[in-house]
Amino acid sequence: MSNVPRYNLTEHYPFDAREFDPRKCFRLWSNGQLGPQNTATSTGLASTRGGHNTGNFHLSNNYSDTNSPPRVVDIERSSAYSEEATPYFTLVGKSLINNTISRAWLSDRCTPVNPKLMGGMFEMDSFARVRFRGLAADHDFSARIGFSQGHFTFDANSESEDFQNSLCFTASRGETTWRTHTCANFLVSDPGPPIISTGYRERIDTGVRVDEWHTLGVWINAAGTEARYFIDGRCVHFVNDPLHIPNRITNPSFIEGNTDTAQNGPNIAGGVALRGTGNITTNTPRLDVQWCVMRVFMERP
Repeated sequence: MSNVPRYNLTEHYPFDAREFDPRKCFRLWSNGQLGPQNTATSTGLASTRGGHNTGNFHLSNNYSDTNSPPRVVDIERSSAYSEEATPYFTLVGKSLINNTISRAWLSDRCTPVNPKLMGGMFEMDSFARVRFRGLAADHDFSARIGFSQGHFTFDANSESEDFQNSLCFTASRGETTWRTHTCANFLVSDPGPPIISTGYRERIDTGVRVDEWHTLGVWINAAGTEARYFIDGRCVHFVNDPLHIPNRITNPSFIEGNTDTAQNGPNIAGGVALRGTGNITTNTPRLDVQWCVMRVFMERP
């Protein structure tokens, strides 16, 4: 455990003693040293479901690479084991064909369908040390750090294409600083995004630059009634109104264990993701990841 003070002080790793007790925590972890092999093209495990194992996470993209040019996000590895440099891997956005989607994610969501978690199931958190480069007005690629749905939104700046449910950090287009992104939609009969004026959607500018290394994280309490956003160990925003937080009690459309074959359910996943559409003409978006951890805390018998 000699490395804990280093992580806690310099990289702001969210140390919690429960993390190392399997009776109290389910943990997914990855870092740049365990990332994919040096390559500019991600390779799929199957024609429609690609990915790399990175630690005990699954780094995924669910598109085949058969289009010309490929539409899947490229995956690059910065370095091998080294004492001189901290290794990291990079998700690289691609220009697209016929306005299709380019995306990749490192999370507990290991298939193309949406994940299974929701606030109010467990105490949960998701932290990652990241840097986001290549923002520009000509593409709508957004980085997500924390908890969000797998589908629906490409552009975090667009109210008309908003997430239904999210508790994450986002940045897109020309934004140079991270935003906390809180969104909850509880109307089963209206699958569209919440309107900003209703108070269900909230984006707060943290003033922290996206193109520098920072540790971002989101914590949700066990009841799903409180969420806190952290940057480099400091709480920068909190939400304590359960109507603003996607949770299983106030969201009647959530079905625990639902396989969500339609790929558009309300469930959320922890981790990091890069997703967008449209052609890239100036700056190619690059999401660098040094490490990422997602934890679900519980009391097992």
